[in-house]
Amino acid sequence: GCGRQTADAQKETAGGSAGETVITAAETGFTINGPGAAADGTVLTITQGGSYRVSGAVSDGRIVIDAGDGEVALIMDGLSIASADFSPIYGQQCKSLTIILEEGSDNTVSDGASYEYDRNGDDEPDAAVFSHDNLIFEGDGRLRVIGNYQEGIRGKDDVTIRSGILEIEAVNDGIKGKDSVEIEGGTITVTAGG
Repeated sequence: GCGRQTADAQKETAGGSAGETVITAAETGFTINGPGAAADGTVLTITQGGSYRVSGAVSDGRIVIDAGDGEVALIMDGLSIASADFSPIYGQQCKSLTIILEEGSDNTVSDGASYEYDRNGDDEPDAAVFSHDNLIFEGDGRLRVIGNYQEGIRGKDDVTIRSGILEIEAVNDGIKGKDSVEIEGGTITVTAGG
């Protein structure tokens, strides 16, 4: 179907290695194998801390992290996700969001040129990869981020890049962190209009 599973069905299904929840994106929605996430059409919401391995492609969808004080690891393993009018990777609430780029994988995240917000006067998120909380990048895969609206990557706390191949194109800023941007490793290319 559309990647929807009841809580009961999720409990009975085993996740990936070491308790990973395995998620596959498709044009119709997300297929979820393991606990902690639910899909409503092409919107995937991660609601608890843990590791989530995501692959596949969706041309108008989003991944929302709303996990309280949980630490979320989003393992990108050949994921291509775009959103026409919102942030495709949106860290709404969590203690930290770590994006792990699986070695040998190619991943792409891109947003649209205009966003539709639920509330009037809201101007967040405003980046293809956006997090209200600490945002960490690691792993040895490749991530291409295309920010057609404003920023490529934006974090409202610390943004830390430990490793990975990041290629960022943005109409405004490539990487923006409110508290800090720390680059400890990796290969980063930024093409920014701002």
